[in-house]
Amino acid sequence: RQVPWGDRHQIVWGAGYRNHRDAIDGSYTVSFVPPEKTLNVYSCFIQDEITLVEDRLFLTVGSKFEHNDYTGFEYQPTIRALLSLDERRAVWGAVSRAVRTPNRLDRSAHYRAMPVYLGPPPPTWAVILGNDGVRSEELLAWEMGYRAQPTERFSWDVALFFNQYDKLVFTQPTPPMPTPPTWFWPWENCMDGETYGCELSATYQVNPNWKLQTAYTYLRMFLHTDA
Repeated sequence: RQVPWGDRHQIVWGAGYRNHRDAIDGSYTVSFVPPEKTLNVYSCFIQDEITLVEDRLFLTVGSKFEHNDYTGFEYQPTIRALLSLDERRAVWGAVSRAVRTPNRLDRSAHYRAMPVYLGPPPPTWAVILGNDGVRSEELLAWEMGYRAQPTERFSWDVALFFNQYDKLVFTQPTPPMPTPPTWFWPWENCMDGETYGCELSATYQVNPNWKLQTAYTYLRMFLHTDA
């Protein structure tokens, strides 16, 4: 729902509820423990677009709030600013926090991945395990960009970004068990990382029925696991 508040505020808010039930028949290769699960997600969001300078400078602040059955309460705030240089040019920037909450694969899946020959037969089976201790992956995103429309038909924009990731889910092997011969690889929040890059896009409206679009993305990624 959108509600104006005075001359300078446009408030948008909403709420949601999601119920998910599943019953998964496992096999020798893949199984889920427990095989049946019911999950509930409650969420709400609120956002305020503030006009700081009429037709020139805008500030948007807001957040999403969520409660799920795996990690409990989560919050995802954002703050964005837009400066209109004139009718055809604008610059903007944003800082946002986001999370990826665990799912059934992270918490409950048992996947018999492959036989590993660590010695004489029989082989040791590598088993990827769900982990009840897996928490949400976290992201802090920094963005800025420039947009321009030189003509009525042509527009382009460029954006720079830097992302910081924490508590990424990865697998860490445990010592192999001889009886039965099994090598467990549980999911854990044991990785962090950074990415940065830029995005460039352009649009040209050839005629009312034909639009040309092109885009380019450059991305560098650095991921680090725990010792």
